[in-house]
Amino acid sequence: PFAEAPVGERRFRLPVPKKPWRGVRSAKVSAPYCLQMHTFFLDRIMGVEDCLQLNVYTPKVCLT
Repeated sequence: PFAEAPVGERRFRLPVPKKPWRGVRSAKVSAPYCLQMHTFFLDRIMGVEDCLQLNVYTPKVCLT
């Protein structure tokens, strides 16, 4: 990740560097959906503001 999520007090402000993490960052779960109208209940909104994620897929890589 490039920066902390631009929500709350960070909304409409310059990016704040992401706090470092230890080890390998797991990316096995897809990012949440961005805000949008619910598929079946049109009077409801689903998703989250913090949704700017990029999924990168590659062919199987040989690790040897």
